[in-house]
Amino acid sequence: MPHLVGTQGIVAGTRFALTQEIVVIGRDGENEIVIEDSTVSRKHARLERTEKGRYYLVDQESTNGVFLNGVRVVKTILQGGDEVRIGDIYFQYEA
Repeated sequence: MPHLVGTQGIVAGTRFALTQEIVVIGRDGENEIVIEDSTVSRKHARLERTEKGRYYLVDQESTNGVFLNGVRVVKTILQGGDEVRIGDIYFQYEA
């Protein structure tokens, strides 16, 4: 089962199992992954599961952007070991 693992920031050491087709990340309490950090938008990014079980990372027009391996992205497919940055929060994607 794929996971996001917090590596830096207030989520460091936390594992988030990706079990749903769409996982929204942000400050809003209704998101699947809630990050209470001022650098994170209310609905900052989402993960969308493909038919083959992989995940797209999608920026939801956030203020501070979404970065994959240090490069700002709008929509991209994730691969195991990728580093994801949302605001000042860092994750590693485990497939």
